[in-house]
Amino acid sequence: SSDLYLCKGFSIYSSSIDSVVVEKLGYSPPLCPLVACDAPAPCPDGFYPPAEPARYGADGCQTNPCAVLACPLPVPTPRYCTYSPDYSCYAKGWPSCCYDGGCPSYGTP
Repeated sequence: SSDLYLCKGFSIYSSSIDSVVVEKLGYSPPLCPLVACDAPAPCPDGFYPPAEPARYGADGCQTNPCAVLACPLPVPTPRYCTYSPDYSCYAKGWPSCCYDGGCPSYGTP
């Protein structure tokens, strides 16, 4: 005797001429629960973090529907207050934050 193993979505039966028939059943998508996800917290740059790539379980349902990746690290910009003044852009040569110490660590003032 031999055991037969079938993938999900197939059926097996004997025909009238002593042969075995394997038939693929019609596809019906899995009945997965609907998940309502809260919006993730925005990143420091004001954008939202990207969604994590989808992973699926043996039942065909997504196992991580609300997962997001970490916020991308900001790219530091040069210290604007240490370079030559730019009078074409700033009236005093530098952004006003250079005078009051309020320049952000990243980004453009």
